Amino acid sequence: MKEKPLTVAEVASMMLSLAEDLVDGETQKQMALLLVASPLMDQLKEGIMARAGQLVDIELQPRLKANPDLLYQFKITLLGFEPAIWRRIQVQDCTLDQLHEHIQTAMGWTNSHLHQFEIKGERYGDPD
Repeated sequence: MKEKPLTVAEVASMMLSLAEDLVDGETQKQMALLLVASPLMDQLKEGIMARAGQLVDIELQPRLKANPDLLYQFKITLLGFEPAIWRRIQVQDCTLDQLHEHIQTAMGWTNSHLHQFEIKGERYGDPD
């Protein structure tokens, strides 16, 4: 019968107990405690990473260094207006928050409405 794995809280509790003994122990006891602590730390790390993986789905890809000479060009068109209301802007690599500021400036807006960006089905917006 396979044993149920320890929870993150159980492993963390064991680590705290070991840490208390580690401080007061003699050298030989400290060495023995370190041998026990090492696999517990690995299990704690795996448990935390597993929980984090359940909360967020992160694509681990190396981030390319921004090219300071690279410009992105966007055409921003308001839907539902005839004739069309649009602006074309050029911006350097920036965060979505900075892009939002560029759009606000180009359209003559004062940041008085909620906004969000959608990229590959993931929505990003002001958390407030």
